[in-house]
Amino acid sequence: MGTCITVEESTFLIKRENIYKVVEELEHLAEQKLYGLGYILQDAYSVSEIFEEIGYYLEIDDNGDYIIDEKCSEKLNNEFYIFQAIAKYVEDSYIEIISEGGNRWRWVFKNGECKEIYPKIIWE
Repeated sequence: MGTCITVEESTFLIKRENIYKVVEELEHLAEQKLYGLGYILQDAYSVSEIFEEIGYYLEIDDNGDYIIDEKCSEKLNNEFYIFQAIAKYVEDSYIEIISEGGNRWRWVFKNGECKEIYPKIIWE
């Protein structure tokens, strides 16, 4: 049983020219049987369906680039590891998450890497 989470805010962006590289990277992970992607890819026929199986709606913006602004499942799965694998194809951006317990963090994509960071909250 996983933790329930929601996307609070997102600037996640994959340029349209990189989307096939993302699919190739995900297929490579699936061949290695990592993060349950073998099962996911057998039921997905498009990049949008792949991301839905991971738990996120992947939409196309006005420029033809791919964005995430909503989570389509409630549970936290292996997506952080998947995001790390595709980070080199993601523009500098982030996905901000809040959990059912009120924990908040961001998966930050910068310079081809994905890191999980937590906020510093200061009460005055």
